Amino acid sequence: MAILLVDIGNSRVKHATLRQGELQQIEAHALDKVNVQQSFDTSFSALNAISQVYVSNVAGDVVANMFITDCKARWNIVPEFAKSLPEFNGLVNAYDNLNSNAEQLGVDRWLAMIAVNDRIAQPYCVIHCGTAIVIDAVDGESRHLGGLILPGLTTMRLAINANAETIEINELTAAPAFFAQTTHNAVSAGIQYSVAALIEKACVQLQQHTGEQVICMLSGGDAQFIKDNLTQFCSVEPALVLKGLVTYFGLTACV
Repeated sequence: MAILLVDIGNSRVKHATLRQGELQQIEAHALDKVNVQQSFDTSFSALNAISQVYVSNVAGDVVANMFITDCKARWNIVPEFAKSLPEFNGLVNAYDNLNSNAEQLGVDRWLAMIAVNDRIAQPYCVIHCGTAIVIDAVDGESRHLGGLILPGLTTMRLAINANAETIEINELTAAPAFFAQTTHNAVSAGIQYSVAALIEKACVQLQQHTGEQVICMLSGGDAQFIKDNLTQFCSVEPALVLKGLVTYFGLTACV
């Protein structure tokens, strides 16, 4: 029997099984909002002998309810959903204040910080690179200072395609020259280097705020693509949200 960990994002469903203390079968599939059930079938049809299911979901209540129904039908299991808390194992949520509520922080962001905070004792930035670029900063005393959100690479590319009559960019050019000499490369460079500049600015701001060296970690589908455009060293950390689920629910794994 295995434990299933699921990260339901805005555009992908990522999952892994936890067997004998190790994350295995890490996969990601597109989430089709028009045919959610088909997306679940694609993701989970090959998985058998599941004993428990733990979930991070930012795709909304409708998708969550469909996933609950799917788990009951597929494995006779009611999944458990993580939620953002005011505090977890010393990690303090910046959203828990007079002007906001801890649960307003996306649970995927919270779990990614939990995964990192569990093993690092110095300031860090966690950057999720997906439908949106999400940057969260945490100081050396495990206080979440807040974050930044901007459109992801694909989201920006599609926005330009939709709003500029003469531009149609099907994919971005990897690591283009900074001063591009074609429209295609200019769009690619503008999108990628604007994201890289904000990430580096965030790390500098955190270092100035804390007076300590900052660790930068990237996750998400575009993490490696973005890393290639950074001058500051950042590591790519796959499956941070899934690793955060392990810690959040008190499971045992080598993360």
